[in-house]
Amino acid sequence: MNILHLSKFDWPTQPLYSCNPWIGCYFNCSYCWSHRLAKRWNPKINWTEPRINPLIDIKTSNLSWNDITGEFSKIGDSYVLLSATTDPYQPLEAEALATHGLLRFALKSKCRVLILTKSPLVLSDLDLLKQFGDRVEVGFTITGFENRPTLEEPEAPPNSERARAVMKIKKAGLKTYVSLEPWLPSLYIILRIETLKSYVDRWIIGPLDHARSRKLKYYYAKRLTPLIDYAHREGLDVWLKGDLVKCLWPEWGDGGITVSDLVLKKGILAQPKECLEK
Repeated sequence: MNILHLSKFDWPTQPLYSCNPWIGCYFNCSYCWSHRLAKRWNPKINWTEPRINPLIDIKTSNLSWNDITGEFSKIGDSYVLLSATTDPYQPLEAEALATHGLLRFALKSKCRVLILTKSPLVLSDLDLLKQFGDRVEVGFTITGFENRPTLEEPEAPPNSERARAVMKIKKAGLKTYVSLEPWLPSLYIILRIETLKSYVDRWIIGPLDHARSRKLKYYYAKRLTPLIDYAHREGLDVWLKGDLVKCLWPEWGDGGITVSDLVLKKGILAQPKECLEK
């Protein structure tokens, strides 16, 4: 069985492969779609007690070290996302080094690596990540400003710690990105971007729960135009996910788009004063 899977994730870098060193996630975020999906497949699963993915555990899988190295090599310079369904740097990683091991295999190949985490524990791999040069981008999911756990993310490191980690990684010379997904209704999103824009190369923004409810659609539709205008005027690299764009244009397809391309396509700009709104 393969440890890399071609992903249909709405993401600005393609082709994109996903690789999950863990099954389950300690952070127990209330909005997590992976948790809900896992419960649907197996109602008895305890998602918040993560374990190493047996596919990458040499002790329990039929894979050899050469097999894992070969998988990374055969995808060339494609992107690998660590991780799509779990956090690669949850507390157990400090001892188990599952993500660390996969990075060492990836380093031997030509693939490009995207880290997506909520944990400053990624800083423990900083020296290893530097060896990738421009083949790695380190990203954090940030959903607010809090310096304490929230109801939505009860076991995850606080947003303030994630923000400081982004700054450290950028100062170390690595490319960074921030995923503002989900864009929680409690977040002053333009202010969040403004406070970190000097340390972030790329932004990825998606709605809560795919903006399924009418209330969420209205919330995002009201605030998207000022956000687009702000990002365009500041020259920021911002990827808006398709579900978010649909809040303004219901006929939109499934994929996302950069703000710069969206402005060219739709020609929509807000009044500057609106950018200060929540």
